[in-house]
Amino acid sequence: MNVASIKEKRMVEIEIAGDRFSVKEIYANYTHVNEYTVLNVNQYKPDLPSSIARLDRLAQLPVPDTQEIILKTLGDTQNSQYPIYRNGKAPDLGVTAATFVVDIETLSAKVFWSNPSTPGAPFASFSLSSSPSKQES
Repeated sequence: MNVASIKEKRMVEIEIAGDRFSVKEIYANYTHVNEYTVLNVNQYKPDLPSSIARLDRLAQLPVPDTQEIILKTLGDTQNSQYPIYRNGKAPDLGVTAATFVVDIETLSAKVFWSNPSTPGAPFASFSLSSSPSKQES
């Protein structure tokens, strides 16, 4: 699980397995594909080919440094058997249900129900600002 503080402009990844946990501070580009990266845990093996293929593909792509590149990366389908943006087609029956992108610089977020690398607006966009709303008298 990734947790970000907008106020502090920092992010951590938290892994939990039974009574063990790990908190890893994230300082730069960081990717994972639904697997433990710090804790030594037996991973669920049937999904391993997909995880390995997606990690390999991520290593081939440029380090994302703009929101446009992040969306292209998260929507990548070049590997038709094990795409980063999962579509439920065999042999990888996993599906990307939604893509959620947070911009801690602009205090905004976007949610995509479809592939975020294809043209079109996100399903939802919203502000993460904690400014109090004006009350009418």
